[in-house]
Amino acid sequence: MTMFNFIIIPHVPFSCSQTSEGTISNQEKCSLVTDYSSKPQIIIFFAPLTTDEVKQQIVVYYYNNEITKDDKIAIYETDPQTGKVNLFYFFKPSTRSGIIRTGLAPKKLKYLIHSTYNKHCLGYSGAWIRNGRTVKMTCLSSQPEWMSERMQILQNRTLQEIFIPGTHNSGSYSENPVQTVIEKFTVTQDRDVLEQLISGVRYLDIRPAFYDEYWVNHESYKMNPMKNIIDDVKTFLDNTLEIIILSFKEFPKGFESDTDHINFIKYLETEFKGYFLPTSNEFEWNVTLGHIWKTDKRLIMSYDHNICKNTSSMWSPIKQYWGDVQDLAHLRVYIEAAEEMPQPRAVMAQLTFDTWGIIKNVGAQFTGQNASSILQLGAMVGPHITQCSFIFICHVPFSCSQTSDGTTSNQENCGLVTDYSLDSQIIIFFAPLNGDEVKQQIVVYYYNETLVKNDKIAIYETDPEPGKVNIIYLFEPTTRSGIIYTGIAPKKLKYKLESTYNKHCLGYSGAWVQDGKVMRMMCLSSQPEWMSERKQILQNRTLQELFIPGTHDSGSYSENPIQTIIEKFTVTQDSDVLEQLISGARYLDIRPAFYHEYWVNHGSYKMNPMKNIIDDVKKFLDNTQEIIILSFKEFPGGFESDTDHINFIKYLEREFAGYFLRTCNEYEWNVTLGHIWKTGRRLIMSYDHKIHKNRDSLWSPIKQYWGNVQDLAHLKEYIESAEEHPQPRAVMAQLTFDTWGIMKNVGAHFTGQNASSILQLGAMVGPHITQWYSESFYTSANIVAVDFIDATGIVEVAIEWNDRKFSPCSPYYCTWSPITQIWGNVQDLAALKNHLISAERIMIEPRASMAQITFDTWGAVKNSGAHFFGMETSSLLQLGAMVGPHITQWPHSHGNTNLGQSSMKFCRC
Repeated sequence: MTMFNFIIIPHVPFSCSQTSEGTISNQEKCSLVTDYSSKPQIIIFFAPLTTDEVKQQIVVYYYNNEITKDDKIAIYETDPQTGKVNLFYFFKPSTRSGIIRTGLAPKKLKYLIHSTYNKHCLGYSGAWIRNGRTVKMTCLSSQPEWMSERMQILQNRTLQEIFIPGTHNSGSYSENPVQTVIEKFTVTQDRDVLEQLISGVRYLDIRPAFYDEYWVNHESYKMNPMKNIIDDVKTFLDNTLEIIILSFKEFPKGFESDTDHINFIKYLETEFKGYFLPTSNEFEWNVTLGHIWKTDKRLIMSYDHNICKNTSSMWSPIKQYWGDVQDLAHLRVYIEAAEEMPQPRAVMAQLTFDTWGIIKNVGAQFTGQNASSILQLGAMVGPHITQCSFIFICHVPFSCSQTSDGTTSNQENCGLVTDYSLDSQIIIFFAPLNGDEVKQQIVVYYYNETLVKNDKIAIYETDPEPGKVNIIYLFEPTTRSGIIYTGIAPKKLKYKLESTYNKHCLGYSGAWVQDGKVMRMMCLSSQPEWMSERKQILQNRTLQELFIPGTHDSGSYSENPIQTIIEKFTVTQDSDVLEQLISGARYLDIRPAFYHEYWVNHGSYKMNPMKNIIDDVKKFLDNTQEIIILSFKEFPGGFESDTDHINFIKYLEREFAGYFLRTCNEYEWNVTLGHIWKTGRRLIMSYDHKIHKNRDSLWSPIKQYWGNVQDLAHLKEYIESAEEHPQPRAVMAQLTFDTWGIMKNVGAHFTGQNASSILQLGAMVGPHITQWYSESFYTSANIVAVDFIDATGIVEVAIEWNDRKFSPCSPYYCTWSPITQIWGNVQDLAALKNHLISAERIMIEPRASMAQITFDTWGAVKNSGAHFFGMETSSLLQLGAMVGPHITQWPHSHGNTNLGQSSMKFCRC
């Protein structure tokens, strides 16, 4: 599982990430999204040729899960003058992933970026060829606008939710190909900040110092004037719509007092006037990219000193995690640990020299032997890490990686998370039996990605008295998903919930059996505490990020099994609001009306007293730690004026005093569940009338999407379009009668024929809603409101997909969300790899994984000595170049680790 937030890169060629020509159903919105369904990956970058820091070679990282014996990889070179394409290199892969060091130098040491702000290929392309046909084509390219190109899909996300490439010690750059002994151990980038940004970097790691003027240091060494970095950032912002994070840390010289920091902050505020976005305190890292784009202030300045609390221009510091390791194995282990830390974080993914490493390489430098450098370390580790020193040496994919086995080091936090070792689902619910509204039958929805012959689904009934378990139904599936109407009626028309607030099974269970072994077990159960049971994985999420099950026309309920003609077309729920909540609903759709007292209506029909709904909600909140959204809409009777609304709002405020959470204006839907839990006020009242703007007790209305359709095909089509709209949104997932349908069924009722009802429509559509959201709409789902919630499996689907998306214990997990830098301070690849593996398990959001090898004190001393004795010495450039290819490879080549290749798996979408 790769839980990267920010990835810090020691050396940057052009964007390490490329897209393919992949398409999905919504072409106009998905043209920039890579198709990972089956196509291979080919990534091109540069690295030093052997130990020579001057001459570079073309390096290729490749991955293909479905390799065949005749597959070939071809690398092409395009002449920038004539446009002629030449075959540059040809390779026949024998493993599904690997790194090809071609030994071929590019025509130019540094391929010209042309100082443009449009993405363009940079002269080298790669193709995966199968049976003479190109199945994947990619090119080495710049990435000056990757965020704004994806504005439509990123606008509702926060900076702590997206995977952000960055550079380590961004201001420690030198474009001189021949390094001095000092530069060997201080230079971490071979491109200035503007070119780093054009390459695709959006996080810059800056270490300020003061010597009469402000500089950027690498520890005690002056590297480049601060003004150069500032000018580069402003130039880039002036020419693009990208968002940049500037992280100020360490302050190695000239910052002895708070006054020094205040003076520097004033300098930054003056230089970046009109560019920076002020912080919004506790909601800062929960602000969406869409909000940032609307302000047109696209520079975030994060400041690692307590003085930041006293100024609105500086955002809270992003924790950096640096492994200080000297080998790939230790670097990976460190990164794995760092990635478990809260977000925002920055993982410094590089190898470093220890003291002995520096002494040895300095000695080598001065004795005329080959000396390593940070560049060589970066080039070695780069292909193994997604964030590295020297960005030309690494790859930053636009996809989320997940674990292959669903395990993390924090297993004790995974107790409530489903076992996903077999990708399957079994959901049990009820539906009318053969059109009879009174008699019910057991219905089962199933899904299994890995269906094999002779698999079986068994349904069990548990006798509550002696505890005896009986098989009541056995089925052998032939398709990977489906709906089973068993025709078997439960012993009770409605299995009693017993009015308890603890989850319990309700007498029926389902099992997926393979080769005589139970692979997955589920039971029909209540869900009174599904949110609070998952507090640890949901606390940093917002209500608009969650998949929330709800009920449509929640107050239009009747528990009478025999319906009148009016009830056939007005009753949408067969359980009261308390039981809807115990079943798992957390969104209630309420239509208030006034007839001397407040009621809930369905259209013009009075259904139930408002006081009943209020009492049920309070009773549920008193007995659980759940969060409820009450959505007030339509107001079909007795709300002719603003005064009527004000009176009703005052009534709600009195009735729900101590329960409701006041709004936070523009940040309301960006408030995390953790913040809501801390307040102790867990009721959100959303109000669909302009009067809400004048009352802080009311949250802005949640847009409802109601298709008013009469058949399954049109309903699915409508839901697909509704799921593209901004969040928060509520999709009303039900069929409705049109005028002719009502007239026809009323006539049938009075002539003694079979007449349909909303209950029968709900029972007919419920299994399909369950299937659609389980298999098609799970990634986009926010609020889904249904008729007759117990006739669907929408609660179980929502819980399962919230677990899959947000639990690090799930193989489908990808971090979407609070910035901590995780830096291993490691000196070798093994240590770096181990660091990255452990870093990736760290559950802090957002975070930045610093994926690089570093020099420890002994490494620096050793290389300094080598330098002065004329021996071969290492540098940060060599470290970055050495580690870069490994950083790129690791997420795909280790399926049994948290950097495994299951990034492909989540995207069943």
